[in-house]
Amino acid sequence: YLPESVAKLLQDVFSEMRSKKFSAVVPITVITSIWSASRGFHAITEGLNSVFGASETRNIVSIRIGSVIYTVFFLLALVATLFLWTFGSFILDAASEFLRFSFIASVLRWVLGFALLTGIFWFIYIFVPNRRTKALRELPGAIICATGWIGFSFLFSFYFDNFSNYDYIYGSLTAVVLLMLWVYFCMYILLASAEINWFISRKIG
Repeated sequence: YLPESVAKLLQDVFSEMRSKKFSAVVPITVITSIWSASRGFHAITEGLNSVFGASETRNIVSIRIGSVIYTVFFLLALVATLFLWTFGSFILDAASEFLRFSFIASVLRWVLGFALLTGIFWFIYIFVPNRRTKALRELPGAIICATGWIGFSFLFSFYFDNFSNYDYIYGSLTAVVLLMLWVYFCMYILLASAEINWFISRKIG
């Protein structure tokens, strides 16, 4: 779930990257984008270290390499999740005549999407902070984070598609502004869920 203008922006970007016209610049664009995004992921690493009270002992080279690797993993997994939901919508539209199959496909799409998001955040909570932990201790936070992302994205999309006047304020920049807002709040949910998970693990012991 994303606002219509944001979804169209992402669709246009992917379409341009697939076109032959942009085939020569795609590798450079991808590398530059990943490197820039890895700086953001480095900030997430510092935030998670702060949440879990972990001291950073890794050298800057290994941190940056790790940030790039985690960024690639995160982007691929996120694209796979978005593709799953989008592809699932096409299946539902094509199978609208078969109510039972349509219902099963809808449930399966959400279950797989939720499971994939939970796996992404579970991986992040286990491996990104500079600490040792038990995998099962991080599962509650991953589930909370996945639930928060889906719930927030739905409400975010619903509000800006139906009640917002951002189009009149930002004009052609509306999609970019909304995308930045969505990313900001989703990262906040990621850190807030880590805080909740830390509290739960402390209570359980």
